[in-house]
Amino acid sequence: MNDSIHNYERRLVVFFDFLGWKGRIEGAGEDPILVSALARALTLVSTTFTDSLTKDDDVVWTSFSDNVVVSWTYGLDKLSAVIEGLCRLQLGMAVMGFYIRGGLTVGSLIHIRNKIVFGPALNRAYELESRYANFPRIILDPNVPELAINSFCIAQDEEFTFLNPFSYEFISHACTNLNVSAQGASALNEHVGIEFIQPSADILVPFIAELYMRARSEFDKAPSARIREIYGWLLERLNQTVGDIPSD
Repeated sequence: MNDSIHNYERRLVVFFDFLGWKGRIEGAGEDPILVSALARALTLVSTTFTDSLTKDDDVVWTSFSDNVVVSWTYGLDKLSAVIEGLCRLQLGMAVMGFYIRGGLTVGSLIHIRNKIVFGPALNRAYELESRYANFPRIILDPNVPELAINSFCIAQDEEFTFLNPFSYEFISHACTNLNVSAQGASALNEHVGIEFIQPSADILVPFIAELYMRARSEFDKAPSARIREIYGWLLERLNQTVGDIPSD
C-alpha cells in the first residue's frame, strides 16, 4: 500500500466530451468505415495533447471513451495559448463532423499522468459541461473572471463566456497559420479527412462552407427538437461567420 501524502495543486482544467457520442457508436454498428471515423476522432485528441507533452511537461491529460480531462499548473501567462489550443481542437473536430462540449475552470486538483485525477476543480469543470454548456462550446467558469481574457477566441451570450472557434477572425487566423494555399488544399484535405466543396486560392470560403454543410446535415437529420436546437445554435454562429466574409 502506498502511503504517500498528496496535496492539491491549483490547476487550470478543462473537461469535455463529444456531443452525440453514444448515438455515433450506435449508428456505426459494426461498419468498419464508421468505426474507423470514431477512432480517428479520438486519435486526433490523443495526438493533440501527446504532442503538447513534448513541448510542455506541465500538461497532463486523462481520457475514458470520449470523456477528456486536461490540466495545467495555473498561470495567467498560459491562458492565451491554452484557449487558442482548445479552439483549434474544436475547429479540427468540427471539420471531421464531431462537436465538443465542455467547461474550463481553475481550482484544486490532483492529476497524475496515467494514474489518477480528482478534486473540486474537476467536479466544477464537469458541472459546467454537463449542466450549462448545452451547445457545442467550451464555457469559461463565471466564478473565475480572469479566464475571460481579451481574445478573438472568446465570445459571450446573455449567460456565459465561451470559446468561439467558429468566428471568421479565428478561422482566418487558424488557416493562415497552416499556410494553406490552393496547392496545399489537397494536403489539408488528407490531414483532416474531409473533402472541400471546391478548391480555391482562398481556403476560407470552402472551409467555412464545409463547416456549415456538416452542421446543417446534423440539423436536418436531428431526431428531436432538442438536438435541432443544439445544431441550430451552431448554425446561427456559422451564418454570422458567412456574413463576416469580406466581399472583395
